[in-house]
Amino acid sequence: MSYRKSVFRVTPSIMVAVLTGLSPVVGSAANPPVQAEFEKICTDIRNSYDPYYGESTLRDALAQLEDSGSADRQSQRLRVSAAYQLVKLGKPEDALRYLDSLLDESEPEFVNPDFRKRVLGIKSIAHLQAAEDINCIDNHTADSCLLPISPAGVHRRPDHAREAAKASLQLVELQLPEPRPRAVWLLNLSKMISGDFPDGIPERLRMPEAAFSNDTEFRRWQDIAPQLGINSVDLAGAGAWTASMAA
Repeated sequence: MSYRKSVFRVTPSIMVAVLTGLSPVVGSAANPPVQAEFEKICTDIRNSYDPYYGESTLRDALAQLEDSGSADRQSQRLRVSAAYQLVKLGKPEDALRYLDSLLDESEPEFVNPDFRKRVLGIKSIAHLQAAEDINCIDNHTADSCLLPISPAGVHRRPDHAREAAKASLQLVELQLPEPRPRAVWLLNLSKMISGDFPDGIPERLRMPEAAFSNDTEFRRWQDIAPQLGINSVDLAGAGAWTASMAA
């Protein structure tokens, strides 16, 4: 997706911007009380148990983790909880450090199938987040994130996508004989963006090419934001497409 800068209005987007470390113009030297008000709102949300932006659940897990043993079951559960919260907060690399430490252990809790499924599910999402950060934002192209993935949309740095596929495949194998559709989809998607689709997936788990066919003709979007100089990474979430798409 391509982004463009936008004038910020008084909306929750301002809170998101502050929480993600961006610097939107939420006030000015001429109106410091407004800026101070919104900074306080954002700080309050960050310090809350808000399910999307609050950091208190993560802080609680980390505080309990410090008090627990390094390899007991409670410690393992707390590390999974911390990793889950870090993924929600958009910090996949930090989440993976907790998850990788679990994968190196053979404690009873980790060999529990349900526990393994949870760890692998979070790990696949964390690697996909990291893959998107490195490729679709830092190395964005006009074909990034458009399905079906074209050769130009394949990640230039595919390591995280391949790790996501590895975790997804392990998760699917634990779910057999009836794997969950979401896990199968993430496996296929990870292989697509890493350039390993379709041969890199067992045939029984491979999405058929017909899955992307449609009786209704729909032309492929052409992202022209880079040509127009409006492909800035920001919060507006908009893109520029060729006029022919409106036809």
